[in-house]
Amino acid sequence: MQQHRNSQKRYYEENSIYFIVTKTFQNFPYFKEPIFCELFAEELKLYKELKRFKLYGFCIIYDHLNLLIHPGDEFNISKIMQFLKRHCLRNANYIMGNGNEIDFEYHCNYAVYNFQKHKLPDDWKCASLNYGGLVKEIGL
Repeated sequence: MQQHRNSQKRYYEENSIYFIVTKTFQNFPYFKEPIFCELFAEELKLYKELKRFKLYGFCIIYDHLNLLIHPGDEFNISKIMQFLKRHCLRNANYIMGNGNEIDFEYHCNYAVYNFQKHKLPDDWKCASLNYGGLVKEIGL
């Protein structure tokens, strides 16, 4: 049994089937729209092959999903879910017409505030936050 690196509660067991419940951000009912249900089902179909996991069942509710998955040897359940969520969200944002803005904002924040992820001091000087004239302002 392998413990997840960021959690005291998550354990991976070899050759196990996982029942997963995952909620949408702020419980927003994205899946009330049939197009998002179809999108997620297509993503499952594709990534089941790419990430080599067995899918035994799923149910899509307006604000959450239930999945029954058996990971393969290459990707654990966290990697599978991270991949599914990231790609499904990206595609949903494009359908809603705000994909480019959200994608840009995410990557901009990731680049600028990456020092926080690495637990560097809050007053870290080597970020564009301290070089206002060097970077282009968003929206200009």
